[in-house]
Amino acid sequence: MVSVSSYHISNKAYAKILLHSAKYSMDPVYGVLLGSLNTDGSSDGSVVVSDVVPMFHSHWILSPSMQFGMEQIEIYAKQTGLAIVGSYSGNELASTLSVQPAVAKAASDIDAHFQGGALLLMLDVACIKKQTFAVIPLTLQNTTWKPLNNTPATHDDDCHSYAMGLIKRSLYNQIYDLDNHLEDISLNWLTNNALKI
Repeated sequence: MVSVSSYHISNKAYAKILLHSAKYSMDPVYGVLLGSLNTDGSSDGSVVVSDVVPMFHSHWILSPSMQFGMEQIEIYAKQTGLAIVGSYSGNELASTLSVQPAVAKAASDIDAHFQGGALLLMLDVACIKKQTFAVIPLTLQNTTWKPLNNTPATHDDDCHSYAMGLIKRSLYNQIYDLDNHLEDISLNWLTNNALKI
């Protein structure tokens, strides 16, 4: 089992989560966190979330494309020297912060694959409006996804302002998820290389 002493969320990862949510502000969103576990030879490690891959803006759990998407993300992660370290979710109703059962199941599968220590970032839309960091970091604790207790989750000071600047420039129009790719296979949902951030 992985023992994680800290988490760090990069500006790029955070911005892509907010851009995905801004593009589909009336829909639930879900994506996968990519990063690395740095152990420096000790038993504890720090997880750095350096990127995300947006997957769905629909009721994705009913879709057979979930397994296909996860397989593609795993291949992409290995090609880029990263690993799947968790997932993110934004609920359909902005006022709802609870982890939906389908999200909990998908996140738990990632946690099992990661051997414990995976992160689930829940989007809090109210914080976006308050101009504050807008994700709640959760970990699996006794079969339930709960906020981090004693493990810090850090981010750069300009993380939120950086993401909001991209939203103001309407860059959310340049982010694509697996749902988009299934409608138009020319859209690169894995790299989102049209999005220059």
